[in-house]
Amino acid sequence: MNKVVVRATGGQWSPLIKEIETITHFFLTYFKKENVSIDVILVSTKIMSSINKKTRNIEGPTDVLTFRVEDIDSSLRTYFNLSENKEEKDSYTALGEIYLAPQYIRKNKGEVRYLLIHGLLHILGYDHVEKDDRMRMEYEEKILCDVLHITRAF
Repeated sequence: MNKVVVRATGGQWSPLIKEIETITHFFLTYFKKENVSIDVILVSTKIMSSINKKTRNIEGPTDVLTFRVEDIDSSLRTYFNLSENKEEKDSYTALGEIYLAPQYIRKNKGEVRYLLIHGLLHILGYDHVEKDDRMRMEYEEKILCDVLHITRAF
């Protein structure tokens, strides 16, 4: 059993929570992950800009930021109240956190569900810096998006 925690900083994103949980659980099953936890946080464009500046020293918002467990900024965990109790920490292996900015994504004609998949792949170590890595990541994105009927709109 896996633990997926989805938090939204605004009520307008509440309808996304169940869908994000479902996709994330499917993703973890697809990659045969067991007893792991992932946090997904839906934030405003303004908050995403702050996180982007704080963690990457880049001005302005972005659509998705992914932090593998070894790269997590503890001040973000505190700000979003992502602390785990001792029993939960012992029961699950934390993989990381994904921050999504739905308002910014939609403004730029993006697809929240696709960017969730993109972020989840980063959590597992996929990257797109080198051509071979990018092709491998895009291949997995395509398969998952096809299975889940997700359109990659850009």
